[in-house]
Amino acid sequence: MSDIAQIFDPLGLLGPCIILGKILLQSLWSLKLDWDESLPATIDNQWRQLRQELPVLNILKIPRFVSNTSIVKLELHGFADASLQAYGACLYIRSLSSSGEIQVRLLTAKSRVSPLKSLTIPRLELCGALLLAQLVDRVKNSMTFTFDDIFLWCDSTVSLAWIRTSPSTLQVFVQNRVAQIQRLIQPNQWHHVRTADNPADFLSRGILPSALLDCTVWWNGLQWLSQPKDQWPYSAATFEGELPEAKDLSDTPRYLITISQKDDFAKEIQTLERSHALPRHSKLLSLNPFLDDEGILRVGGRLSQSNFSFDVKHPILLSSKHHLTKLLFRHEHLRLFHAGQQQLLYSIRQRYWPLAGRNLAKQTVHSCIKCYRCKPLQPSPIMGNLPKARVTPAPPFYNTGIDYPGPVYLSSKKGRGA
Repeated sequence: MSDIAQIFDPLGLLGPCIILGKILLQSLWSLKLDWDESLPATIDNQWRQLRQELPVLNILKIPRFVSNTSIVKLELHGFADASLQAYGACLYIRSLSSSGEIQVRLLTAKSRVSPLKSLTIPRLELCGALLLAQLVDRVKNSMTFTFDDIFLWCDSTVSLAWIRTSPSTLQVFVQNRVAQIQRLIQPNQWHHVRTADNPADFLSRGILPSALLDCTVWWNGLQWLSQPKDQWPYSAATFEGELPEAKDLSDTPRYLITISQKDDFAKEIQTLERSHALPRHSKLLSLNPFLDDEGILRVGGRLSQSNFSFDVKHPILLSSKHHLTKLLFRHEHLRLFHAGQQQLLYSIRQRYWPLAGRNLAKQTVHSCIKCYRCKPLQPSPIMGNLPKARVTPAPPFYNTGIDYPGPVYLSSKKGRGA
């Protein structure tokens, strides 16, 4: 931690190296290690390699002058990128001199580690776009000159579609960030760039100091930026319609489950919403049901102290008579490549608890045409001949078997009492 804090980099020019240390620190934080515990082997090796190369940065020389002497046109180009580990943004000044010379120089950069809370890649890309918009706004307010054009580049088509969409139609997380981006930057200033042509990729993944010294793309930008504008490979990346967010699609099953529960357990849900006890005749009484934060009816149980996932500890209650439950069983049966009754029921109960689920699993397997066709016939084996003692006619008690519980003592002496 002290080694990373010693690096003085107010402009973020060494961001690709520093972000490696930040990612390692976050990994240690997520492991919840004590101060006196030894590091895992993988993290220890990565840190030793990074620390060994940090002194290489002492020989790094960065020119302070980022423009030409006789400027005809001045442009600001920004790039944003994100990964599951970090996201970042970098700015380049592209100047055109009176002699036609084009020069591109790195101006500043900013990077952050991704939050510990799991986010999708499009949402992280949107966070990177917001960081880029804030960085551009700060540079514009701190510079004494103005830029003729501003170009912002991103390799996420989903994020670009969100930026061009009205914030009121988006989810809260996306809505807040899109509103901030649109307040700082005009949507028509955003453009699409290929992932391979995005220098901000160094900020989202990090590179070692030895590789940063000779990284021309990082210090001088992409090669096509030094060419005339008509030779740039960018596209406006226009989109038709509104792209659904991943959360919208993942919420669809929960919405259908809520509807099915209201059809079959309406009285129980109303009773639990009023914080009343279920009646004795309720078929859910033995399951100790409760409503979660989303209003979904779940099994109570006694596994709250276990380390299983929430869905396993408290599966969602379903009625086997509802059509949605039958569709879930059929889908799981096909997903498991026509699994049998026991495997199908086990897989379903990892998240759901269908009433009379064993019967429904049996019906699902028996109603499957492919399973019926592939089910082998069970031939009846031909029995062997019965022993002679069992088929020979004899009077009652002719053959008698006796079962004694203890040993039988025999006397070998002759005479009376033998």
